[in-house]
Amino acid sequence: MMNQQPDSPYADAANASSSEKHDAEPGFRTEEDSYLPQEQSIDSLNAQVDQQFSEGGYGWVCVACAFLIYAHSWGIASTYGVFLAYYQTNDVFPNASSIGYAFVGGLTISCCVGVAPLANYLSHAIGASRPVILLGTILECVALLGASYAKQQWHMILTQGICLGLGIGFQFIIVAGIIPQWFVKRRSFANSITVGGAGIGGFIYALSVQRMLASLSLQKTFWILCGVTTAVNTVSALLVRDRNKESASNLGKLEFKLLKRPDVLLLLGWSVFSMLGYVALMFSIPSYAKAVGGTASQGALAGAIFNLGQGLGRPTVGLISDKCGRVAVASAATLACSALCIVMGAVARRFSVVCGLSFLAGATGGSFWATFIDICLALDNGPDSDLRGYCTGTGGEDGC
Repeated sequence: MMNQQPDSPYADAANASSSEKHDAEPGFRTEEDSYLPQEQSIDSLNAQVDQQFSEGGYGWVCVACAFLIYAHSWGIASTYGVFLAYYQTNDVFPNASSIGYAFVGGLTISCCVGVAPLANYLSHAIGASRPVILLGTILECVALLGASYAKQQWHMILTQGICLGLGIGFQFIIVAGIIPQWFVKRRSFANSITVGGAGIGGFIYALSVQRMLASLSLQKTFWILCGVTTAVNTVSALLVRDRNKESASNLGKLEFKLLKRPDVLLLLGWSVFSMLGYVALMFSIPSYAKAVGGTASQGALAGAIFNLGQGLGRPTVGLISDKCGRVAVASAATLACSALCIVMGAVARRFSVVCGLSFLAGATGGSFWATFIDICLALDNGPDSDLRGYCTGTGGEDGC
């Protein structure tokens, strides 16, 4: 060909270099190419190990410790109905109003839940959950000890209201976030066993407090409660262990854009109204039993039966929700409890009927605590969503 140019030596060298590079390319791996398969392999291995680690072992010890902490924190709060009946019957605080007594019980619950963001912040700032739980144990001890020396109603507001609520909050908020870190498939069941401790503790303490108030005195009753709860909660706090480092839990900021999501609004609405009804029911059953002709001891027994229903009903609700769906089971239990409250107000005129309905109401009314965390996890859309922290006030990527 006339237009064909002779090959340049530079072109020959370039072609040879390109050919050698091409021949060597299949056997050559860059750092990035070799890193990606290795990263996937490590992540896959960690996921398998984490799956095996989270479904048993020491997690069950943590469940037992959390059960005891709930029993000796929320169980104490559940006995306020017994204390309330005693205060009103014996006129312990002169010139105290019924609104003031109700204010004490309301402060306990509101401080308990309202301290959640602070409890979570302290846990992440310290880098461990145990010190925060021990702080709550100390506050609960101070509250019960201070209540034993209360002479006026505002003393009870500070001790049995604010201080006790803060102590319970620092304990149960942190413990509630530890249990989901250890379980995946049985998360609802494990969590429901934990919160069932509140019902069992309330059942035991309601009967014990009534007996101690009748045979001892108000001051000695608080002393005994202080000693028992401090000992049990301290040992449980020392044995419980979180997995914040293994699960890469972090403190996420609140995302107010979540309020634009209809499912979040429905979840928050269900939470608010469930808590309103639950607290009113828990504190009013002993007084209602007395209103229909029962004695003070029968009122305490009705409250204890309500707590027993919680202790047995919450694990049952959690077990069923793992199999049948958490939202469906929570909705059915909430509807059942609402219907029972209507029936109780309409037909419960005998103590035996009050006890039966109290047990059923306790079994279904505590479904909020057994399913709420897992519903938050189900609605969460991944690591960029802070739905769990927003709804519980605790933040973090691991659920509570």
